[in-house]
Amino acid sequence: MTSDLERDIHATAEDMTADAKRLGELEEAKSLLDPDDPTARALAEEALTLARMMVPKAALELDMVIEAASDGRQANPERDRHGEAHSPNQRGST
Repeated sequence: MTSDLERDIHATAEDMTADAKRLGELEEAKSLLDPDDPTARALAEEALTLARMMVPKAALELDMVIEAASDGRQANPERDRHGEAHSPNQRGST
């Protein structure tokens, strides 16, 4: 069964993907306008606002991924820090 943490990571990734898509749309729209077009400023402001909102989401996602990896290592103590499987007598050799 999927854990709450896994669901949260998935939901955050979907949210970030949607934000990135919208940011790309804004940048594409801006590239078609003259810099002095009043619409360009509005699009630039929206892009900046969206990008600023994405930073804490990305940080949260990283924290969740680190937590999930830590939980995974605790559940699989025979794996090294790179996720490589080792027999118990090889654990410290990498």
